[in-house]
Amino acid sequence: MEDEDVEVYFAQYDIQTLVSDMLYELGFHRPEEVGPFLAGYVARRFQLGGENFGSRGGIGRSAEDFHSVEVRAHDSPTEEEQLAAQLLLECRHLRRKYAQFKAEATTPAVAETADQIAAFSVITWAEFRVDLERMQYLFSSPLLWTFCERRLAALRGLFDAHRALNAEAEEAEALSLQQARVDNCVQLARALPPGRLLALFRQKAGEGDEEDAELIQSLLKDLGRTPGPKDLTADADAPVPPMNSLKSLFSCTANTANGRYLQEIARQSIQLLESASSSETHAEYRLPFFAEAGAWIDLAQWCQELNMESSRMNWVIHLPQLVFTSLKDKRLVMSFGELLANIFGPLMKIAKSHHS
Repeated sequence: MEDEDVEVYFAQYDIQTLVSDMLYELGFHRPEEVGPFLAGYVARRFQLGGENFGSRGGIGRSAEDFHSVEVRAHDSPTEEEQLAAQLLLECRHLRRKYAQFKAEATTPAVAETADQIAAFSVITWAEFRVDLERMQYLFSSPLLWTFCERRLAALRGLFDAHRALNAEAEEAEALSLQQARVDNCVQLARALPPGRLLALFRQKAGEGDEEDAELIQSLLKDLGRTPGPKDLTADADAPVPPMNSLKSLFSCTANTANGRYLQEIARQSIQLLESASSSETHAEYRLPFFAEAGAWIDLAQWCQELNMESSRMNWVIHLPQLVFTSLKDKRLVMSFGELLANIFGPLMKIAKSHHS
């Protein structure tokens, strides 16, 4: 059988997703008996054996299927417990204060500079310092630590009792459910399997337009050998690759090919994601962002030309760790403040104009 026939067969029956899901199930449950577990997974996946599967591919269980333990606490807590509970509520209040805080655009005091300054409401340093000192005092309270340790010990004992009574029933229910799978923070340039990435390279090098073919052939001469997947994709946290390099062609949105190859990688990745048989498969794709002047404009134009959306996919803007050193060496930014202005300046202007 030819390699192309194998790829067609794999694509027709979505073998890659099936194998990937099986590996995920093995890693998640880690069964001692691998054979029976895989046999049961295949039976559930393809609905074999005449079992009645629910909406998520699993067998539903009600509360009556589990054992229960009734625990009664003291009706009246002690004074120390009441004081510790108050301290704990204060900690939760401070946490909510900062976790739920949202900066809002405000009108600048000087009217003639209103179109130039984006002002935002923030928590003042004096207020933050008072809250920090109060939180440190609460954390150092022996009364609060003793209360939390006792509550955690009680909850741990209850959980151990629940697990002893219902471990078998919970394991059966977990095996019957189709777990949601999310690939977090996947570098977009490496979203395709290596075989598909190399197939895309061969297609562009041989069947692409004449200009792209000449560009790739010139870069291959500099490389001096047949490229591999690592030659086509740049590390997300590495310095910015040169614009006239294979890594830049297949890893960046702004290069000599205007990011067309990375667009093709994105299209194929989204199509594979949409064609997955499991509706619980999702992904987060990282877009490289090199914060030089006009980077947001280039990225917005790249996304507009891509013109693809998916309910299973989210975009994540990724700022490489060495971006400041790389851009400063090339004198594309002169200070860290300029880098921050390139990153957040356009976002603040958009937020301010949207608010007004």
